[in-house]
Formats: sequence, C-alpha cells, structure tokens
Amino acid sequence: MSLNKDFLARVGIAVPAAVLFLTFAFYSELNFLVVCGFFVALALREYFALVRRGGYRPMPVLAAGIAGVFFFVAYTAPRDDISSLHIALILCVAAMVLLKGADMALQPGRGISPAVFASMFGALYIGGSISCAININHIQRDIFPGMSLGQAPLVLLPFVGAWASDTGAYLSGRIVGRERLTRISPNKTREGLMGAVAAGFTATVIFGTSLGVHRHVLLLLGLILPFAALAGDLFESAIKRRFDAKDSGAFFKNHGGVLDRFDSIFFCAPITYFLLYYFYIYR
Repeated sequence: MSLNKDFLARVGIAVPAAVLFLTFAFYSELNFLVVCGFFVALALREYFALVRRGGYRPMPVLAAGIAGVFFFVAYTAPRDDISSLHIALILCVAAMVLLKGADMALQPGRGISPAVFASMFGALYIGGSISCAININHIQRDIFPGMSLGQAPLVLLPFVGAWASDTGAYLSGRIVGRERLTRISPNKTREGLMGAVAAGFTATVIFGTSLGVHRHVLLLLGLILPFAALAGDLFESAIKRRFDAKDSGAFFKNHGGVLDRFDSIFFCAPITYFLLYYFYIYR
C-alpha cells in the first residue's frame, strides 16, 4: 500500500474513533471512567491472548480486579492518596521485575509464579497506567478551578503528545527514513525519531498553551513525551516479539489492536500526571 493510501486509511479510522471517544468521554467524568475502562478491558483481552501464545495461563479475574482497584481509587480517593498509590505502582513494577528475574534463575519451569506475574504485570502496565489519566482529571480541578472536564480537557495532553509523536514518527519514517533505530522494531528509524520529537514537542506546547498550562511544564513535557511515546511503542513491540506476533489484535482496521494504539499512552499518561502533580499540587 502506498504512503498516501496507507495514511488516508489510517486517518479514516483514527478520526471517527477520536470523535466517538471525545463525544462519550467528555459528557461527564463518569463517562470518561467508563470509556477508559472499556479500552482497558479490550487491551487486557489482547494482552492475555499474547501471553497464552507463550504457553502461560494468565489469570484474568486477578488482573481485572487489580485494574479495577486502580480505577476505583483514582476516581474516588483524595489527591494525596492517589499520589501515594502511584508511587506504590512504580515500586510494585520494580519489585515484580526482580521477582521475575529470581523466578527465571531459580525455577526454570513454568509454575504458578509466571502466571501470577503475567497477570499482575498486565493489570499494572495497562490498568495502572490508564488510571493516571483519570488522576489528571482529578487534579484539573485544582489547576483550573471551576472548569468542567469539557471546558478544560487537560486529560487530553498526554494523548495529544503521544499521538502527535506517533504520527510524526510514521510520516517522517516513511518519507525520509533510512537508518534503522533498533532491532526490536525494524520499522523504526532515526529520521522517524526526529520527526516524533518535532511533532510531539510542537503539539504538546501548542495544545498545553491553549489550556493555560505553565510554559515550564510544557517545555519539559514537550521534550519528554516524544521519547516516552517511543519507549512505550518499543516496549509493546518487545512483548509482541516475545510471543511472535505482528499486531496485538485487529480492533482498529489498518491500525492493529488496542494495545498497538495505546502503547505510547501507557508511558505518557503516568509521566504527564506526575509532572502536573509535582508542579501544581505538591509544590
């Protein structure tokens, strides 16, 4: 498929999907929670399918329960509790990585530990990350007092930064891409990375400025989000490569699965939340 046809096909899916997302998500805060939960459920379903391809038996109920706890706390808890929860999230992920390493070293066989690890990791990687978007909506009340979700859609900031970076990487990579960036994802190029940085930085700063976010925060986010988006993309590519899969699914025609479309968000949403929290709430 040529660049023009491929790009138009992607736009033809992305634009209607984005319109539907915005229409339902920004009607109310509860709607936003439900929409996020819907996509997290789809992403977990795709993740479990990948894990099963590797011979593991994930525990969907365990993963759904953990993800549900993150969503519930993010939606109902005071700001301080939310902050503590996501510091715990970082520690849990680090601890589970160490647990996996110990399990591989001491018990090469596939017992219950890999299944538990895979299920908990999916819940934290997908549910914990997206719950940070709900937290951004929480702290928005303090950053923009008196404004509703639809009047000051601060929660869109990580989405704009991530998807602008993805688009910039795709276009520049297809048009002028020559030098391969990494073996994990052979289609990634150095030229695509430069396009991602340029597009992600520009979109983040322009969109954030329109919302009234402080310029120091925007400059920092503009520099970080393109690399976070790339890291999220490469991380998901490594998961697919581990289980010998090209796409995580086919929910979005010509776009792959939900994991393929939200992989950069899984990294960008927590980073955006922590930076906004630090600059506007903690300080």
